Amino acid sequence: MLLNVKRLLAEEGLRLPFDYTLQVPQSEFYGDDDRLASLHIVGEAVNRAQIAELHFAVSGRVETVCDRCLDPISRAFEYRYTHTLVKESPNGPDEDIIVDGDAVHLDQVAITDLRLDFPLKFLCREDCKGLCPLCGANLNQGDCGCDKRQIDPRLEALKELLQ
Repeated sequence: MLLNVKRLLAEEGLRLPFDYTLQVPQSEFYGDDDRLASLHIVGEAVNRAQIAELHFAVSGRVETVCDRCLDPISRAFEYRYTHTLVKESPNGPDEDIIVDGDAVHLDQVAITDLRLDFPLKFLCREDCKGLCPLCGANLNQGDCGCDKRQIDPRLEALKELLQ
């Protein structure tokens, strides 16, 4: 969605509300396991004393797998953002959105912000035990019974001699 910044800055006190759903291509995010069907973006652009501000929220649901135990998980999320729209930024690019031309692509702004806030790893729960490195059993469902004692690899040959 394009936001007309020229129109916004031309009229003090102008509010441009928006509310739409964005279909996100799977390649926009982390990997093949993440399923991000759509984003709901709602907010407004406001001209306050010739300063254009952008306030919006991004919400949706991600379908993925736990990064430790590989169980499927589904998580709802919502993040809120505020930006100032400027032609050039005295504060640096982190605080402001630099407008090149007369419009801003809200889709790109929302996806960029979401990438920065989205977790890099998804867990089914905070205390997820993951998979056994020897047999691959899900340790959340119980102990697998594998011998998990670590043997110094330099002494591995001695273990084979004793058997």
